[in-house]
Parts: sequence; structure tokens; C-alpha cells
Amino acid sequence: MLNPIVRSTAKILRRNYTMKIRNKTASIATAKLRRLLHGTSQSHEQVNITNTGIGITIGDRVLHPLWLRERSTSSKSVQKVTKQPIFQPHEIDIDIKIDNADIVNDDILYVKFSDGYTTAFNIKKLIREIESFNNSGIQVEDLSMPLYEIDCESTRQPKRYHLEDFMQKHYNDAGETNISFENTNPSVKIEALETLMKDGHFILEGVPSESGMVEKIGNAITGSKVRPTNWGDYFNVQNKPDGDKKDIAYTAEGLPPHVDNPYRDPSPMFQLLHTLENDCEGGDSTAVDGFGVAMELKQKNKEYFDLLTSVGVRWENDGGTQTSALYCISPHIKLDSSGKIIHQIYYSPKSGGYAPYLPPDDLDKFFKARWMFAKMLNEEKRIASFRLKKGDVWIFNNMRILHGRTAFNPSGKRHLQGSYIDVDGVQHGYFHAKHRIKNAGKESPTYVYNIHDRV
Repeated sequence: MLNPIVRSTAKILRRNYTMKIRNKTASIATAKLRRLLHGTSQSHEQVNITNTGIGITIGDRVLHPLWLRERSTSSKSVQKVTKQPIFQPHEIDIDIKIDNADIVNDDILYVKFSDGYTTAFNIKKLIREIESFNNSGIQVEDLSMPLYEIDCESTRQPKRYHLEDFMQKHYNDAGETNISFENTNPSVKIEALETLMKDGHFILEGVPSESGMVEKIGNAITGSKVRPTNWGDYFNVQNKPDGDKKDIAYTAEGLPPHVDNPYRDPSPMFQLLHTLENDCEGGDSTAVDGFGVAMELKQKNKEYFDLLTSVGVRWENDGGTQTSALYCISPHIKLDSSGKIIHQIYYSPKSGGYAPYLPPDDLDKFFKARWMFAKMLNEEKRIASFRLKKGDVWIFNNMRILHGRTAFNPSGKRHLQGSYIDVDGVQHGYFHAKHRIKNAGKESPTYVYNIHDRV
């Protein structure tokens, strides 16, 4: 993923910046850099350029010549339409330096490199990327997406959106429900997907209770196909096997909080559950925000948190038919590449999570850590309970939100169909909706997001 967990508003020029180039010789030019804050011209700042070649300094940040060079978008560096680089890293001198630099029109930096290459940079864009690397791109300038919002001791109830609002035109010319990617309402879609990213889940209600409709909803969100598995494009959850597939979920028993498919690598990031029928006693749905529990575990016992982020355990499945095998080795709490942000929760007792052999003292600590984590995940105060009614599609982050259900009376009818979509599909749907709003001459909604996902 989604790294889908990024800051949506950039810190732009919150301190004074002095720009200069340092080297053995000193030829100093002075220019004025327009200070821009949220697109508004502010006071001019003094900019000193010393022709030295080591690097350009903005504030306390020294810009490496190669860092600057790979941000060139001239026709000598990138394809014009896509802005995709047309060179390989090794084709540029590894010891390249800056021969000369100057500022034109207050906000354009012209640089001549030691290999004779000359190009221009927008100073505001450089600063924006320095301040907000995850949000500011080269091929696509706006990469901003909402951050997770975490309530450590509770799970937010899913917000509800209606299909008639999610789609621009409810029926097609044939009188059928028009569920398609291009028919989605971009403003409502952005709001719903931002809720998905912030809260971890939402419910789309009013969806026709027809078999296979969950696949159409997934395709309408992503603009592509849902993620198929050996269960097919979608699967059935009711009190009987799904064809030849067997699972504890295909009973009337209650299900404790769990994620789906921890035995797949990668696991599907988002899950959709569509309620075709739910006319039974019991069978309420439950959700637990695993990120919030993991963060609180770290606060309570850092040693336990570290064990659950470092000890890889084995997750297994027999393919549903006892004729194959799926498995994955991963710790219960997976961090991102920075080692600072929670990326995924692995917790599903029915899929094992079998510990490797370790010395008894180490395993004793590990089992105590797992025991505490499991206990916290099942605490009543953390569980959001709600009832899915006929036509509801519950969409949630399967790497964050653990789902479950209460037991139900098998004499009643309860039938859900499920499907999966991946983070790239949600990203595509989100940015496509932003693009449609921008092209329509409108501005997308502005939100302020809390930063609660750093561990």
C-alpha cells in the first residue's frame, strides 16, 4: 500500500529560506525569492547564490546535485506527456557538480551542471517536496491522501453512504441500476474513500440484493477488476459450504475479530461484504481497529510490541478444499519500510499464527505478548457492533479493521457475498475522482487530518 497513509496538506515555507551554492570559488549573485503560502504572495526573501558546485542550500537542507538532476522535467530528461524519465541512473556522472545557478522571475532556479546540462526548477515545488515528500510527485504533482485517524480505546462506527448518492445516474437507459466506474459521483466518492482511509471502513447502502453485485461495486470503486482468489471473484458467507469450499466462517457460530487471508502474500487490503439476506436472530457484525490496539500495546509494553513486530509466525490455509496449500510467514504487527508506521495487522486464530521454535525463555515472552494483544483485541470497549441490513455493502481495510460477527440462529436466513480490492485500485479511484472534479472546474473538499498513525 497505501503508502496510502500520507499528509494531505503540505507545510509550505513556514520558515525563512536562504538559498546558496557553496564551493571552492565564490561568485555571489543576489536575487529575491517570492515567499508563497497557500498560493498567496507574501514578503520577498533575500536569496544568496554562491557558485560552488557542492549543493544548493535551502534553509537547513542541502540539495544534492543528483537529487536536483532527477527532478528535471525538460524534454532532455523526460517524455513530454507522461514525464517519465528517459535515462538510467548510471548514465549520469556519479560525481556531477553544479557549475552555475541563478534565479529568474523570483521563483525559477536555473542550474548548469558540470556535464553541460542546463535546466530550470520551480523553487516552490522543490520546497513543497522537501516539506512533504509523500504528497508531492514529479509525474503527478498531487499525491496527497488522508492519514489514518485512530481512537486507541475504541473503533469508530462505519459511516453510511447511499448508492443513489454514490452514483450520478441511478438507472441506465435499460432501467437497470447503473453501477459503473464512470458513473460514480466524484464528490461523494472522494468523501467515502477518505472515510475509508481515515476511519478504516464505511457502509454503502441501497445496493440491489443480487448475486454478484459486490463484484460490480468493487469494479466501480477501482475502475478495474476485483482481486480474484481461488474462491473466485466473490465468495458466499452463509450457514453452509461455499460450493466445495469449507471454512469456520461458513457456519452459524460466532466469529471473533480477525483479518481475512493472512496466509496470502500480499494479503488483500480491502474487503467488501454485501448483505443479500440477514433475517435471523443474532448475526450482528463487529469491527475492531487493530492499529489502535497495536499503538496502545506499544504504550503499555514496548517489549511486547517489539516481539510482535519482529517474530515471524506461520499463517496457513488448505485452499478451502483440503487439496492445496497457502501460507505466509509474517509477524502479528507489520511495520512499513521506515520501521515507524504500522502497515498491517496479522491476526486470525483460525489461520494459525504458529510460532517458530525459539529458546523457551524467548517463547515465554512471545506467548505473553500474543496473549496480551489477543486479550486487548477482544475487549468489549474496543468493539464497534452494528447490524448489516439487506442491501448494505460493508467496505473495510482488511489490513487494519478486524471483522467478526455474533452467533446467529441457523433457522433464519443470513447470506453475505464478499470480494476483495487492492490498494492500487482504491488509489486509482480516489485520484481519478479528484481529476474529474478538477477538470469540471470545481475544487475537491478540503479536510484537516489528524496524525495518529505514527508509532
